[in-house]
Amino acid sequence: MESKGELKLYVIKKKIKIKQKLVITTLFVAFAVIIGMNVYNAQKPDMELSGLALANVEALADPETSDEFTQATCCEAVWENVSCRGCNGPLYSYAKRV
Repeated sequence: MESKGELKLYVIKKKIKIKQKLVITTLFVAFAVIIGMNVYNAQKPDMELSGLALANVEALADPETSDEFTQATCCEAVWENVSCRGCNGPLYSYAKRV
């Protein structure tokens, strides 16, 4: 037969294990909710681009020809890692002086 002291110790250990399981379960649920919210927010279709981003997209979509670049800068665009100081002053990468 167990004594009252051993029984109380057993009950205390059981309560501690239950509290630990409750804390672990709560943390797991909290992380699951956070991950779910992030996935939901990432899939929202109502994203809008800022004015600067739209201007960048338009500039990239409208390519300038190499003739326009050469006439405006006195440099010719090349596929080599060289630089050219344009006739209007700035330094252009991947360009050679004409």
